[in-house]
Amino acid sequence: MANQAAAQSTPPASKPQPARPPAQQAGLGRVTPHQLRYTLATQAINRGMSLEAIAALLGHRSLSMTRVYARIADRTVADEYFAVSEKVEALYDAPRRLPADAEGSEMGKHPEGTHST
Repeated sequence: MANQAAAQSTPPASKPQPARPPAQQAGLGRVTPHQLRYTLATQAINRGMSLEAIAALLGHRSLSMTRVYARIADRTVADEYFAVSEKVEALYDAPRRLPADAEGSEMGKHPEGTHST
């Protein structure tokens, strides 16, 4: 009987509370692995990583699937547009003649106006 009385007076062991997921600990609420894949792909493409490299990273066989994950920000599109625009404009401002070292070895052998078309 003494053992029964001692057992009844001991409080039951409290169950440990399950750990909160890291996203909730960080104050982000519920985050799924799928959302993390989207975020990784989107951040990567907006920082200059090629679509092919992102596809390899995510294990995709086709780029069409990767395009679903990697969302290009408007700012990235604008930055790339302006970078290409500057290069195109520079082409029109450049001299019309190729530099001498850009001509092939055969091109330099024909005096101007003597080659046949």
